[in-house]
Amino acid sequence: MHNSADMVAQVFSEGIFGGTGNVAGSVNLYGTLQPGDDGIGTLLLKNFAASSPVSLVLRPTAKLEMQIQSTQLHDSVYVNNDLILNPIGEDFSTSDELPTLVLQLTEDCDVNLYDRFVLLPAAKKSSTDGREWSFRLKMPERYTWETEEGTDESGRYVLAVKVVSL
Repeated sequence: MHNSADMVAQVFSEGIFGGTGNVAGSVNLYGTLQPGDDGIGTLLLKNFAASSPVSLVLRPTAKLEMQIQSTQLHDSVYVNNDLILNPIGEDFSTSDELPTLVLQLTEDCDVNLYDRFVLLPAAKKSSTDGREWSFRLKMPERYTWETEEGTDESGRYVLAVKVVSL
């Protein structure tokens, strides 16, 4: 597990961390993560200058806001190392609450039946207390969505969503 000295960003519950590009250190997220910062974008959490691990630590109040326009244009967060749930809140109490994935469609959204969107790949998914966990989901009412969590051909964790009815 990363300690606070390893973190390049501490995003508290009222904060928003967003944009497009590379973050060269781990992020401790109590607040909102918006790849693209209110537009389509990709955030890559990886240190290219050193071989140090870069993880995304999600706290109970963390929220990932991901936008979809098409299979070619959608938000994503690539985590070089681990996606970690730490159930300790800002007030230092332990919580059973889980991070939230909020899926948003752009006004000009163009998706088809069975389109699949990889939103968040990471080396693995874990928690600091050893529990299994999943995101709380807030999906758009337009279309019916299915969430997929698994591993890709290289054994890395993948969070994806798929359109299962129009």
